[in-house]
Formats: sequence, structure tokens, C-alpha cells
Amino acid sequence: MKSFKRRSLSTGFLLLVFSANLFSANKYIEVVAYRANVRVAATTSATLVVTSHRGDIFELLGENPNWYQIQLFSGEIRHLHKSLAKEVLYKPEVPEDTALRSQIFQALNEAEARVIKEADQRYPPNSRLPMNLQYQTQLRDKYKLEVMHQLNSQAPIFRRIFLEGLKNDW
Repeated sequence: MKSFKRRSLSTGFLLLVFSANLFSANKYIEVVAYRANVRVAATTSATLVVTSHRGDIFELLGENPNWYQIQLFSGEIRHLHKSLAKEVLYKPEVPEDTALRSQIFQALNEAEARVIKEADQRYPPNSRLPMNLQYQTQLRDKYKLEVMHQLNSQAPIFRRIFLEGLKNDW
């Protein structure tokens, strides 16, 4: 009987922890500066990945006293100085128009093809694969953010659009 109680309590605790993580809301930041440099590390001397615009919203992964850690398209952690953005309440919503969602998906795929082509030209993968892959992640964030700007969309909807596009074979 003791063993059953212990297992029940353990299971209940795990369910509680899992539920808390499942229902915890993601946090977001919005760029408040006219332009804001997004970098590979939390220092102004780090490589510039992309310049974001006022109104851009990004998923917040973490922070330190001076920098936000954000999520972009490559999956790599990127850094944005806190003086250039603020935390906001935001709920990512994809556009209702299916044609626009498909257009975003197609444009993101075209950006991905451009990323690979340019990285392969600059760092041939057969001889410089590590540099090629690193360069791809930087270009991926840059070109895909450009797509989102052109189509008046926010970065946090990327995953939903991507999954829907794969599902619907756009």
C-alpha cells in the first residue's frame, strides 16, 4: 500500500510539473528602437546577425542584466540589447488568409534556398563544412527576417506557418 501511495504521489507531482510547463505562456519582446542589431553573443563586439526594425517581436528565451536572449529562425540563441526592446504581451496568430500563409511559406523556402546557395559559394561544404554551416545559420536569420518584414508578419508565427506548409504540401 505504501508503494502505491508513493507512486501515486510521484505521478501526481510529475503531472503537476508537466502541466505547469505545458500551460506556461511564452514571453516576448518588442523592438522599440528604430533599428536594433541582433548579435551572436551578448556584446557589441559580437558578430551582427541582422538588424531588426521597430515593432519586430521575438520570443524571449532568457536575459541577463543588459541583454535579451531571443529565438530567431535558425534555432540559435541570439542577443538584443535591453535598451532597444521591451517585454510585451503577445499571442502569435497566423494570418487568417490561407493564400497569405502559403505565400509566407513559399517566400521562406526561397530564402532557405538562397541561404544554402550563398553559404555553399562562400564556404564550399566539401572543404569548409563547419564555416558553411555557421554562415548558414547567420544568413537564415537575416533572410527569413527580411521575408517577415516584406510580408508584414512577425517571427514567432514562423513555426506554425512552416508546419502548416509541410502538412499542406505548399
